[in-house]
Amino acid sequence: MRRLALALAWLAALPPSAASQNLEGWYGIFLQGAKVGYSYWHLQKTADGYRLEERTTVDLNMLGMPKKLLTITEAELGNDGRLQRFTFDLRSPDQNLSLTGTVQDHLVRLGNKTLDTGGRMPVLNPMVPFLLHRRPTTHTFALVDPSTFTVSQAVARPLGTDTLTVAGRRHTARVFELTYLGTRNLLYLDAETGLLLKETSPMAMTTVLEPQDQALQLGTGRVDILRLFSVKPEGLKGPIEQYRLLRLELTGLPDPKEVPLDLSFASQRLIRRTGDRAILEIRRPELPPGRGPDRVPESLRVYLEPTDALQVDDPEIQRLARELTQGLTDPVEKARRILDYVYRTLEKRPSVTLPTALEVLHQGYGDCNEHSVLFAALARAAGIPTRITVGLIYQGDAYYYHAWDAVYAHGRWFFVDPVMGEFPAGIGHILLKIGGIEEQTRLLPIVGVLRIRVLAAQ
Repeated sequence: MRRLALALAWLAALPPSAASQNLEGWYGIFLQGAKVGYSYWHLQKTADGYRLEERTTVDLNMLGMPKKLLTITEAELGNDGRLQRFTFDLRSPDQNLSLTGTVQDHLVRLGNKTLDTGGRMPVLNPMVPFLLHRRPTTHTFALVDPSTFTVSQAVARPLGTDTLTVAGRRHTARVFELTYLGTRNLLYLDAETGLLLKETSPMAMTTVLEPQDQALQLGTGRVDILRLFSVKPEGLKGPIEQYRLLRLELTGLPDPKEVPLDLSFASQRLIRRTGDRAILEIRRPELPPGRGPDRVPESLRVYLEPTDALQVDDPEIQRLARELTQGLTDPVEKARRILDYVYRTLEKRPSVTLPTALEVLHQGYGDCNEHSVLFAALARAAGIPTRITVGLIYQGDAYYYHAWDAVYAHGRWFFVDPVMGEFPAGIGHILLKIGGIEEQTRLLPIVGVLRIRVLAAQ
């Protein structure tokens, strides 16, 4: 869920008419009406363009544990507003992360990764109002997200004007619709200055211009973001573990052309998809019947390779994987040994990080994201095709957003859950996307609107 916190604020810049001044603004951030944070921005005209600074503070609970998150973005822009270079910092009780990015032609270099903008103008979130005010027409650009190492196509189009009162003053505002990754955001810009007055986002999230002293004031009680967006299913009777098969109806799903979901995989099958509805059949996962050594198909070797988050070829990961699986030849038994290690070794604690396997190994604690990342890296290093999966898990009386893993052995993919110690994973899992933090971002349009109804339970 940490990606939800990273997506909380859209900030403002100002038009060329005011560009000779040093300008700043403060914003309150609200989640379903409760104040959860604030933002600060500062735009400065330089000799050859602009310098933009943005700071966002979010104060939440995660399953009762307080988490305060600070993100800092600094960017240098050309006179036309084109992104040239930037830094992104994430500071939380669990991680301090600093990234540097540069832009050359259509390529964005972020850390050791190169991202292609597809020829579109690269833009960071805080720059969007600035560009829209300069040219109040429909724009298509490449939205750079340092927190997930991704670039996505974004479209902004004018919707007309409106009047609203913010910070004690009445304003005439130009209204723009911003869409990306299946999300729809409304931006209200002051018609004269271009200042962002208000933004509404998915999950009933609102950013509003406020005086500094008011922006810095938070509510007396923290919002528990995980519990807030849990989904209570209709029609479930008794403990979910007693069932071998569930047939579920999901409503509130996004357009599959905008946000493709992974609804058929392993022990989960998509029966029908119509509009925003889908019927799923979920069976209790079973281990593959084969035993002994197994050959990895050529088409699945990509799921043995390292990624930015899974340092499969690191000597420490390699050494630990060998130690854990010494004397074993069956990939199922190897995966079980690795899962037992991750489950026993990592402390179960909600955390706000952009996790990598090595950091998790050294840190020694985390939630479902940290567990799934470390397990995936160790399993791949042991020669087992492994993928991170995200969706929901049923606990108590509701479904919560969750991450776990899928393992391939003896001709079959099956789910395992290292944070719950489940091998294979229980029937209470609903898969929505395959992939890590970058895929979790695509679930934003679902959060807060998804509904689940049990059609059959056997």
